[in-house]
Amino acid sequence: FFFSSRRRHTRCSGVSWARRCVQETVSTQSTWGQLGGNKNQFFGFCFSPDYQTILAYTFSGSLHRWKQVNEKWEPLYTVSGHFSRVTDVDWSSKGDFIVSTSADQTTRIFAEWAKNKTWHEISRAQIHGYDINAIKTLQVLEDGKPTDKVDLLVCGADEKIVRLFEPTATFVNTLNSLSGTRARLHFEDPRLEEQQSYVTSDGILRYKETNEGGYQVLGLMTKNVKVAFTDTVKSIIEGEGQFHDNNEEENVKIDYDYSQPPVEDYLVNHSLWPELNKLYGHPYEILTLASTNDGQYIASACKSQKIEHSQIIIWNPKNYTILDKLDLHRFSVLQLKFSRNNQFLFSAGRDRQFGVFKRDEEDKLHPYKLTFADQSHSRIIWTIDSSHDTEYVITGSRDKTIKIWKLDQSTGQCTLVVTQSFSDSASAVAFADKQLSNGSYLLGLSLIHI
Repeated sequence: FFFSSRRRHTRCSGVSWARRCVQETVSTQSTWGQLGGNKNQFFGFCFSPDYQTILAYTFSGSLHRWKQVNEKWEPLYTVSGHFSRVTDVDWSSKGDFIVSTSADQTTRIFAEWAKNKTWHEISRAQIHGYDINAIKTLQVLEDGKPTDKVDLLVCGADEKIVRLFEPTATFVNTLNSLSGTRARLHFEDPRLEEQQSYVTSDGILRYKETNEGGYQVLGLMTKNVKVAFTDTVKSIIEGEGQFHDNNEEENVKIDYDYSQPPVEDYLVNHSLWPELNKLYGHPYEILTLASTNDGQYIASACKSQKIEHSQIIIWNPKNYTILDKLDLHRFSVLQLKFSRNNQFLFSAGRDRQFGVFKRDEEDKLHPYKLTFADQSHSRIIWTIDSSHDTEYVITGSRDKTIKIWKLDQSTGQCTLVVTQSFSDSASAVAFADKQLSNGSYLLGLSLIHI
């Protein structure tokens, strides 16, 4: 046997050839590949020792695996992940999945496969045209209160736009089937959810039909594609998720029964999240995002070298408008963080400052106001976080130190209690969401050599 790889228009495939000794000819044995997709030309193939499994890798760094079943090659799930530096991660509000984003221009969602106690990528939520710098989950509100519905995603990239994405039926069905959760989609009319959802014999909640994301080859926006579900078959507009101008729906059936993690081809073409809205207001590339745990506010900041461009924008996700702009920093804000109780917003910047903004429940137009600012670090402050009880704030800097501050929650003022030096710069810090049994705080720290 030997392999070749070919790319013609949007078809990327591999071919195995076999030599026929009697006829002294070489003929095609099998063909594997994709139709459509994103940067998926194959660069190499190899057989397993028993010749029953084939592994291939592509231009985008992804792995593809096929196994021979009844003389047919069936695709199998395999390991997956980012192929460039990861720029941000966030947990869902329910803790049932984690979302990550990267300079490889993708946003990926990972969840546990309860059957095997392993974690797998279950959705390629975004395939973008810019490096993505920030990602946050946002709770869905109903009547102004958080719900048990699946979170929205808020994304910021090397562009001036903040993008919001909504989950799909494909994602919810996959999450519920693999993780054993009871995740739900948001519907404006509860009766519509009753019509479009059902419970399987195994007690798994699934949705019959809704929308999923379909990317445009030359565009950045992920639009809605109408899909329909049965127990094991999904229909989607012809063209592997690509949009046509005529709005006519020509269905192509894709088999996926949610019994195992999705394969790479499925992730690329059928797990995108459609865009819900765009937020315009920044003059330069988005660097950092934050969202409150109650889903009331979004905060964002962009690259800047002037005071007027360094403002932190507070967004109202209910009507997608700018609610307020916060002044403090002179250069780029590198990280924003809301406290767990939503009463404080913390900011850290390139100007060696960090700020504390306290929530004012009485002022709906200016909900967060500056109460404290400090410039005791001698270099850029890369990272900031607060403890689960909002008693302490920690900052990490390029000056190779972290500082822990005691926060007076009544006034919003901070008092320095600890300064710890290291051999390298502190690039990321995070408090655990609960204390240890002995009352200690658990802290995560990442160092980077510059």
